[in-house]
Amino acid sequence: MPYDPSAVNDIANWIVISAAIPFALFTILYGLLAPWYRTLLGSVLFGLIFFITMVLLFILARRWWGDFWGYEWFAIGIYSMLTLFATMFLLIFIRERRGSDLLEMPVNRNHKEKK
Repeated sequence: MPYDPSAVNDIANWIVISAAIPFALFTILYGLLAPWYRTLLGSVLFGLIFFITMVLLFILARRWWGDFWGYEWFAIGIYSMLTLFATMFLLIFIRERRGSDLLEMPVNRNHKEKK
């Protein structure tokens, strides 16, 4: 059987689509329904899943439209943010494993102490 690059490309596209759909749905549902913003872990998890979703959508955009205007800048921004949130997720895991209560630490959004 001869090798058909277009068939392999189609399979790759479907695999990326099948990954992008649950990531996008999780991002939307978690973002709208969960109080992710109340803890550091929730915020980092939301950011990590959001930027994984962006990477998958970025891959699809590139596969379908090739190099588009601003592609390089989008790549730098999306990949940088994914790296940042993945690193934060790793640091939270390391601190949690060392016995701190970072996972339950609330995120102070209004910067006012409540008494």
